[in-house]
Amino acid sequence: MVQWFVENPDYATVRRFALVTADAHGVYEGVGFHTPIRPERYMERLSDAFAAELKALS
Repeated sequence: MVQWFVENPDYATVRRFALVTADAHGVYEGVGFHTPIRPERYMERLSDAFAAELKALS
């Protein structure tokens, strides 16, 4: 499904696709994804409940 988006002509002008994965990095690298070139520029805002979930998993 991800490959459909990155190859679909309707999305040819999209400058950045982003996704989050816990364990499928190799799958997404196969369709052209890579780690952010400038990760220090990325920010996120999480709900308190989701942030607590993520911290518990760390």
